[in-house]
Amino acid sequence: MAIRRFSVELLRMIFSDVDTKDYLAIALTCHQFAVVAAHLLYHTVEFEWAKAWDDENRKFYIPPYPQFNLFVRSLLENHTFAAHVKNLRFLGERPGSLDPNPTASVRGLSPASIHRAAALLGHEYRKSLCEGNVEAWIHVIFCLCTELRCLQLGHTFFHEDGFVWRDRWPPLLDLWSRSLPNLRRLETVDLGCDNGGDPDKPRNNSLIASVLRLNTLNTMRIKYRDSAPSFSMLFQDLVLPNLTTLDLYQCQLREAGLGQILCALPSLVNLSVYLLYDANPTDGRSPFVDCESLRSALENASQVRKLKLGIEFFCGTAMDVAGGGDYASDANWGFKGALGNLKTFTRLDLLEISPTILFGWRANHAARISQVIPDSVTTLTLSAELWDWDDYQWGPIAIEHLMKEDFERLIMTPAMDRAQGNPNLRSVTIHVCPFQDDYDQGMWDLRPLGYDAGVSVNIEEVGL
Repeated sequence: MAIRRFSVELLRMIFSDVDTKDYLAIALTCHQFAVVAAHLLYHTVEFEWAKAWDDENRKFYIPPYPQFNLFVRSLLENHTFAAHVKNLRFLGERPGSLDPNPTASVRGLSPASIHRAAALLGHEYRKSLCEGNVEAWIHVIFCLCTELRCLQLGHTFFHEDGFVWRDRWPPLLDLWSRSLPNLRRLETVDLGCDNGGDPDKPRNNSLIASVLRLNTLNTMRIKYRDSAPSFSMLFQDLVLPNLTTLDLYQCQLREAGLGQILCALPSLVNLSVYLLYDANPTDGRSPFVDCESLRSALENASQVRKLKLGIEFFCGTAMDVAGGGDYASDANWGFKGALGNLKTFTRLDLLEISPTILFGWRANHAARISQVIPDSVTTLTLSAELWDWDDYQWGPIAIEHLMKEDFERLIMTPAMDRAQGNPNLRSVTIHVCPFQDDYDQGMWDLRPLGYDAGVSVNIEEVGL
């Protein structure tokens, strides 16, 4: 059979093994091959700007990125290419313009292309387009790529010097509400608002607000570094019925704010939360995690099947701040109480959590995993993100006490009558630090014990 008679799906499989630089030659063969090559070339597009060092001026700068210019030009000159763009990623720290010395026209883009772009955004933005402002050109892409499914914006992409030229008129921030509604098929977003708590850098809440208005979203990953409560306020009086996966990565978010967000997500299935707490706050906030309030917030998502919860402390003023621990002690920062019983999460299948969050800062050798996790859990990971802080007590020996008695009970209980313990537990992963003094004591004995109990036990080293 001649290759031209192959189905489009089969041709895509064949040409997917061809080097990207050869797609143009394939496209010139015939119309059928041109369509297949365009799909492979434009299906996933990624741009990553990287800093370079200027020896003469003794500072970092971001060099021009000609591939971006060519990509925009190809979309403007042939709109059919835009229909093939399904995944779009902008990573790194974005430059202020497409050209370090912007002139009346942008390098690689003809006046006709600029005119077409201005017609999409509005001719009042022509000056920003001519000066090569990346923000404006990204909105042009959004207006063209209406079949986009996945959008990823680097966590620092919109928070560098020269961000959207805030003194410009008309403001480029207004373009978000104009261009994002074109993405009627967008399902997944991964974006960041990491200004490190610096009030001089904007939080770009208009971007998040515009994204939340898209009712097609089912997956959202956000990194939000800001001490202000404005992020959770965006979810007030809002319901996102189609969002099933939420990943809050390194978010400065208080317990009540998390609860407000989860109230807006009735269909949530997968929840991953990694919270940052300032161990030495300067804004009057508490440096302690209120685990009781955290539990109340999580109750708004008791229907989830996968839950990953992590907490880390940082200090923006002095990284050597010591004295972490329990709220009831003389500690300066740490944990207030414990998360405790999660039995009400009856649908939970996968759980990743630190024993510090579950049982409190101080190791409790009388505690048992089976006392706090629901019977539905099949996969459990005990993380150790706080292992490098002073007075961290949940070392390998303490974790061994959490698991050993439960495993022994499962071994002794007949398979048909496992009402106690965790009858559905099949896999346990334990994170340990090889630098801890009790690293080799008892932990490795859990593997054969777990095997006899029908549970696979994996020991993973962290902190290397």
